[in-house]
Amino acid sequence: MNTQIFLKDILLYYDTPQLFVARDAVGTNYICMVVEQNEGFDNYACIQISEKKLGYFSNGHIDLRAVFVSPEIKKYYQSKIHDFELNFFEITSLENEELPDKWYPDEGVVIKIDQGQSEIVAESKDKAKTIVYLSLNPPESANEPKINTLSLAEALLRFQTMLKYAYKKSIAQIPYASRKQLNVQENYQLDVFAFAPGSFKVKMQSQSYPNLFGETEIIRALLLVDQHVDNIDNVDSSLKLLSENKGHFANTYINFLKYIAESKSKLSYSWAFSSIKSPITKQITSDQAQYLYEIFNQQDELKEEKIELIGYFDKVDEKYGKWRLVDQENNTHNGELGEVEGLTLKGVIIGTKLYKLLCIEKIIEVVGTSEEKKSIQLMELKQLESERGTEQRH
Repeated sequence: MNTQIFLKDILLYYDTPQLFVARDAVGTNYICMVVEQNEGFDNYACIQISEKKLGYFSNGHIDLRAVFVSPEIKKYYQSKIHDFELNFFEITSLENEELPDKWYPDEGVVIKIDQGQSEIVAESKDKAKTIVYLSLNPPESANEPKINTLSLAEALLRFQTMLKYAYKKSIAQIPYASRKQLNVQENYQLDVFAFAPGSFKVKMQSQSYPNLFGETEIIRALLLVDQHVDNIDNVDSSLKLLSENKGHFANTYINFLKYIAESKSKLSYSWAFSSIKSPITKQITSDQAQYLYEIFNQQDELKEEKIELIGYFDKVDEKYGKWRLVDQENNTHNGELGEVEGLTLKGVIIGTKLYKLLCIEKIIEVVGTSEEKKSIQLMELKQLESERGTEQRH
């Protein structure tokens, strides 16, 4: 009897998943380990596992042999997987009540399994930073760790820009004074510090240092991205979640999916900080990315960021609907009238009258560069009770 399972978490990854957790349609967890590697496919042995026992294993309280020798339900499965592009697989129940002896891992294999992944935790402790591994799988890395420079640059730019706006979104509800202090580049910026074998892996570290609990600010961004990746196989949940986080983050997440779809290869990332025992690992396949990108990209409202500006106009072009405003922190904003019936710049006073503007801001992609251009459309205008200097009525 065949059962379809869906990839949930990768516990050990090197070129392909060596150990992973999956779930079936009714929510039952399975843990699968590679037992044979053949030309064209890898053979995995799988068992059902409860959340409680999975937690014991993930925390190092039991080893992998104990998991497979004494499963909670004495039923073994196998799955022959050619690749992980589809993110779901069929497992077949085995007739025997035991696995072949050679398939069982040795005792203490938990230490060996954690060794590869604990490297990222060890680096986070050593550097006192949050560490992120970005694993790319371009066709040219099939036989050796290499990647086209333009593809690498785009991957890093897409990933970093997404984290930037994920961070800004994650602090959006914090009171303004605290948010202003947090909203600095070092809190969401990553620095590349090394490359590693295993397809093509980029090692990055947070710019900021951790608090007393070992946590850095960029974790806020990573957790938000994780939420979206965890729901990637559920279109309704993905759309609902993205609608709750619409604006610049949604736009950059959609562009990130576009990159993965166009690269025709899966992408995974892992991250860790000093006070956790094992890293968090997520994966997106090109098929998953393509499917969601086509749905999300048709909905322009997801990409619109609503902003409020308060300041003084220093330039107004009533004929063409263009304007320039200097806000209370002396930042300059250029924009135009939105398509709102009855909205006009007629009568706007330049220089002395304080205005509140409700606008929609969009990021305009500049292909091949790290430059960001934004368009601002005025949707609502209100004069406030404050004046300065000499006025000029437009």
